[in-house]
Amino acid sequence: MSSYQPVKRIGLGVIPRFIFAGLLSAAYSLIALHKSELHEGVNDIITVLVGGGCLGLLLVTALWFYERLDSWRTAGFLVAITAGANAVSLFAKYVPESLRQDNALPLLGITEHYDFRLFFPTCLVAFIGSALVLFRPRNALRTVPIAFAFSVLATLVFNYQVEQGRGGWINLLPGDVLGILWQTILVFFLALSLWIGQISINASSFQGSQIRTASAARNGLISLGILIACFSGVQLWSTALIHAERKRDAEHRELVRAILSHSPSRENLPPLEWEPAEEVLLPDIGGCTRYGPQLKILFAEDVLPAVDKAIPRALYPERYSYSATYSDDGGNYIPVEITVYPTPAWASYDVKPLPVLYPGKVWNLMKFGNRIYQFGTSFLWSSGNKVILIDCRLSQQPAIDAFIQAYLKKYPSSL
Repeated sequence: MSSYQPVKRIGLGVIPRFIFAGLLSAAYSLIALHKSELHEGVNDIITVLVGGGCLGLLLVTALWFYERLDSWRTAGFLVAITAGANAVSLFAKYVPESLRQDNALPLLGITEHYDFRLFFPTCLVAFIGSALVLFRPRNALRTVPIAFAFSVLATLVFNYQVEQGRGGWINLLPGDVLGILWQTILVFFLALSLWIGQISINASSFQGSQIRTASAARNGLISLGILIACFSGVQLWSTALIHAERKRDAEHRELVRAILSHSPSRENLPPLEWEPAEEVLLPDIGGCTRYGPQLKILFAEDVLPAVDKAIPRALYPERYSYSATYSDDGGNYIPVEITVYPTPAWASYDVKPLPVLYPGKVWNLMKFGNRIYQFGTSFLWSSGNKVILIDCRLSQQPAIDAFIQAYLKKYPSSL
């Protein structure tokens, strides 16, 4: 028959156990979750919640073997609190810009508020929440000042380590959410907060909870089994995601190869017709003055440029490139380039494959009755044997519309 004994008090022995749990959880987050995120399998929300939940499971496992938990209800609350504490970082983007300015702090020098607004609330929620669950609310309220003080101290240490890493030759421990530095400092100061907090509670007030002697080890093994199943499941998931992405990449490469293989012939091309740059490029548009119109001859390619070797396109024939920049006093600065090919087929070959080459990055737009492409902040289309490119990264919407409309009027889209 199993005997009952009071749940043991939290001592200094919890610190190495928590640090080991933090290191193991950080390694898991780096190897499994971040790998899945790199392969577009998960997003920030899933990474933070699953990673925080696994850290909570590891802490619970350590507390079971350390005989400091009395029930699975308490264990479940601890896991939820740990996951929720790390999830606070997901709301950092909603912090007002006025609170994001860097400050000069004693010992730390210039410190980014980014680290404070992520790490401090995470520590505060984790430390106070863990105390409420382990010490019971009436006793835990007495530990709130201690939890707050250790949250501040943990945040200062975290920021100091991040700043030291940024100023060093190699930043081995960046301040990534759920990274090694994040999790080890969090769990270290969590253990200290619980230990010091419990000292402030009378011994008699902590003796209410009891647990079977044999149950702690059994529950610890169960918790460990849940962890192993979670680790294995995420690893299998990551492997499946990587396999699926490689398959998609192979299919995309084959599609790109098929499209680009149907290139126009470079044989028996008509000669290029030379025109003055001032006639090819429009004069002043919408208050923007044209500067430096010029013509550049692009000779026929014998080999692909280094930047294009990843894409098996055909070698371009000789072509003309006309370019100019437009600007005004309102901050608009708009470079325009017109490339003239020997035939309309070559102009179409340059532009039409773009949505396939860069899926999700090239958009089809209808502008002033014409179909054009938007690639980032640039707009382009083919018109007969010409390709028109308008770079609008340093311009405002009224000027953008004016330029697109003016050039479409002179060079209607062939897309």
